[in-house]
Amino acid sequence: CTISVDEIITKVGRLLNVHKIDIFSKSQRHNVQKARQIAMYLAYRLTPMSYPQLGKIFQRDHTSVIHAVRRVEQLLQSDAVLRGQLVQLHTVLGVSAMRQKPSLRRRDKDRSIEPEATAAKQVANTGRVQIVRLHRHER
Repeated sequence: CTISVDEIITKVGRLLNVHKIDIFSKSQRHNVQKARQIAMYLAYRLTPMSYPQLGKIFQRDHTSVIHAVRRVEQLLQSDAVLRGQLVQLHTVLGVSAMRQKPSLRRRDKDRSIEPEATAAKQVANTGRVQIVRLHRHER
């Protein structure tokens, strides 16, 4: 039961009232951009495709796909309407939120550093204090 990117684009376009051809266009109209970003987000989260693969499909650079995924994740924090639209899309696509890939940002993963692995260091001639991560040999 795999979902195709084409199916995602079709369903997003239908829900947001944006033509499929507009999602692939260079249009920067707000409604088209939003539909495109949501389609990229869902395509990334619900398919095994990489950023470069999705970039080719959407006729964009892979960094545009990264931006779209981050943007939608950011908006989900505060936009209840968007959350509702994504729930609707999950239902229409017949998938559960559990099927999604884990959060995208590698640097956002829990990489907590033990307190003994950090130290405050005074930056030379400025008086500023900077928290730095110690290398293994400095611990």
